[in-house]
Amino acid sequence: MSEKREKIIQASLKLFTQKGIDSTSTASIAKEAGVGTGTVFHHYSNKDELINECFKYVKEKLREALQEIDSDDFVDKAHAYWKSAVEWYLDNKAEAQFLSIYQHDPKLNNGKSFTITTEISDLVMKVIIEAKEKGIIRDFPIDYFCMLAIESTMLTAQYLLENPDADREKTIRSTCDFFLNGVLNK
Repeated sequence: MSEKREKIIQASLKLFTQKGIDSTSTASIAKEAGVGTGTVFHHYSNKDELINECFKYVKEKLREALQEIDSDDFVDKAHAYWKSAVEWYLDNKAEAQFLSIYQHDPKLNNGKSFTITTEISDLVMKVIIEAKEKGIIRDFPIDYFCMLAIESTMLTAQYLLENPDADREKTIRSTCDFFLNGVLNK
């Protein structure tokens, strides 16, 4: 990605999360990015394309954070992915907030909030599908499982942001355990 495109994406994420997507103009994005409005339209034909590129950018960054875990144990993998996701949300607040906005706005996600979550990480999907096939987790739709997991990790991060004195490691582990207790076959 070129430096200008990166600046435009970063400015868009900042303004979308501060002012809201509908309240953010391409002119304000250009100003925040330090480029001309024409430069924004040179790279993105319209605001909708820019919004979708922001989603792709955020999705790719989260994917990069969720690297393959070297373990055969589903619970160990779940804990590692959970921790990676929560840490990513904590370290990338604007991106995480944008992901939440995008995921919950049917105008943006074309009414496909459940399928959006399955796009985030092929590695995580592979682990979930394998666990389902082996009977490790309960039999319910994979996209629903992913939605629950993503929402829960985002809420864990939000809790930690609002409670800076909370034991970070313990909170991350216990919320993952709480989630797993609801999905594991016993």
